[in-house]
Amino acid sequence: MEPADHEMYRAAIHGDVEVFEMVIRKMSRALFAIAFGALQNREEAEDVVQDAFVKAWKSRWQVRNPKESRLDRDDRA
Repeated sequence: MEPADHEMYRAAIHGDVEVFEMVIRKMSRALFAIAFGALQNREEAEDVVQDAFVKAWKSRWQVRNPKESRLDRDDRA
């Protein structure tokens, strides 16, 4: 992950709505592709992605240190 991405995610976590919208624009196509691949239904995939972003926004305050998240660790096999 690039340093600029960390700053963008950090701002979104701290409640910057405009930055969170940037995250949505950046990630929505990839998340839709994953959801559609699993569900094989466009409407369901769109709903799943929307629900994921709503849940992310509502629970953003729970993220303490993004650099320590499971996705950033180098202990993957």
